Amino acid sequence: MLEKNYSPEQIKEDYLNGKIDFNVARRFEESLQEMERREATYDLKLGGFVRENYQNIKLFATNNHPHKIVFEQYLKQLERLGFLKPKKSYDVISESNLSVVPAPITPMCKEALGYKFAYDDNWQKIGIKLVDIIISNFIKNKNIH
Repeated sequence: MLEKNYSPEQIKEDYLNGKIDFNVARRFEESLQEMERREATYDLKLGGFVRENYQNIKLFATNNHPHKIVFEQYLKQLERLGFLKPKKSYDVISESNLSVVPAPITPMCKEALGYKFAYDDNWQKIGIKLVDIIISNFIKNKNIH
């Protein structure tokens, strides 16, 4: 959009009005297919878990930073493979250690991906921060090249 001479303010306004969706449904499906392709030769597999649960449970803080429940799935698989002793709970994993800059669940993401859980109340505030980061990086990289 910056390449088409949109102002940063117009981009932010379009984001807040749901005119920018970042192709979330396509990118999610492509990422999940790639994950499943790579896992075909692994003993530990999460693609099926993600595919079965992503609409009902918020699995990720960002597009590539999972919440605790995803790590717990890995640990349960390690148990089944005999690499860990069975536990009832994995309290060593703290959500506060997992999140970086969270990617908000927006109303647009909720609709595009069919989430059954609520979108984030603060999606606009967090989303604008991410849009600012994208704009800043684009301008910085444009000035480098």
